[in-house]
Amino acid sequence: MIEVSGGYYDGKRGTGANFTGYGFENDEFASEEGAYNRYSGMNGRLNYRGELANNKQLNITLYGQSENYQRIRENLRNDRITRWDVESIRDDLGLLSSFTIPLKNHFITTGIDFRHGAVDGADVYITSTDKVLNLGKMNQVGLYLQDEISIGNTPWSILAGIRFDYTKLYDGVFLVNDPTNETDFLQAFHGDLDDATFDAFSPRLSLQYKADDSYRIYAGYSRGFRPPVLDDMCRTGRISGGMKLANPELKPEYLDNIELGGDIIFGNRLTVSPTVFYSIGTDYHAYIATGDSLIMNNRMRPIRIKDNIGTVEIFGVELGVNLSIIEGLNWRAAFSYTDPRIKEFRVCDADEDEDLVGKQLAYQPKDIFNTAIIWRNKFVNAQLSFSHKGEQYLDEVNSEENKLESFNYLDLHLWREIYGGINASIKIHNLLDEDFVDSRNLIAPGRMITFELKYLF
Repeated sequence: MIEVSGGYYDGKRGTGANFTGYGFENDEFASEEGAYNRYSGMNGRLNYRGELANNKQLNITLYGQSENYQRIRENLRNDRITRWDVESIRDDLGLLSSFTIPLKNHFITTGIDFRHGAVDGADVYITSTDKVLNLGKMNQVGLYLQDEISIGNTPWSILAGIRFDYTKLYDGVFLVNDPTNETDFLQAFHGDLDDATFDAFSPRLSLQYKADDSYRIYAGYSRGFRPPVLDDMCRTGRISGGMKLANPELKPEYLDNIELGGDIIFGNRLTVSPTVFYSIGTDYHAYIATGDSLIMNNRMRPIRIKDNIGTVEIFGVELGVNLSIIEGLNWRAAFSYTDPRIKEFRVCDADEDEDLVGKQLAYQPKDIFNTAIIWRNKFVNAQLSFSHKGEQYLDEVNSEENKLESFNYLDLHLWREIYGGINASIKIHNLLDEDFVDSRNLIAPGRMITFELKYLF
């Protein structure tokens, strides 16, 4: 079967500042629409799923995405407007694959993944001649092999796997063109950035016991690998409270995870799936002070850099429930509670860096809950879902003024096949048009309606 899908998005959010029409000295440079963020993007996906001889299965997915992020920024100083427009074009391409081979007591899965990412960003000052550019590209290749081994005719099985990842950052550049006093302090970082490469082996091993159709239990260990993102490695520029430097020498994060879980099955209708896990993350990424400072907006501000600063500890529990109410009508729910804490922290500048040991990780809500009712029928399939995210901090210091309150919202999804493999759907996010600040520290745009067409052949 071949599945083709695509999407387009264009949205704009004002940020609450507009200096137009107040008679300031250089009023002609003010944005008529005020300061705002605009996101536009296109994406496409091609997926092939096929069954070959002797029950072999092949899955191949090709995807592409292009995003254009615009950020209009203005501030006022001594009756003069300073305006700079930020534009960042990001492209992502990828291939994901898996090939499954059943052999007696073995169920072998292997595959290769390839990802390419590129960023082309610019800060263009409208009220001066400054132009700051940051560019970079990243390639990632992953190879994996996994074997699920049934131990004779017993209910026991073993899952063993290994994955190798290779990542390369290249063509990184940071340029400061035609600087004035607005960006003069950035000239010291002008030039090409060093290429960087990372590689890692990630093993996994688990043991499972499955008692017919009544329950199963498993215990496992896995190791994860996350390379740095392009923004941290390529972009030098302003951040909240100061300025950050690009760090092409930033190393990946690693996560070692131990997990115990299972399924309790009640007939053909109800399945309850509890899980408990404990994780240790090493080479955790966070901003630290470099020891240097600069004057920004008439104030002395620290210069920071994203670096590998220590170890984090995560404890969590999850609970999933699936219930078949009647034929075509299902209910599902999922709850998770995590406690992510910084266990070790490397202080580089005692005057600027606070010791973060014991602090909660930023942008990590402790409690998340989702539930949905799904109705499949011959007319229009429907899913109504409720989502909750608990409060979360916006910085590793856990300052109360930088904490997001918990928020809830409803989503509605309607879909059906309309003709010969063509599927149409409507997704309504935030159905009740609730007001809240989302996980990106932005005011939610309100009710959003998305239309989708998908072709299966």
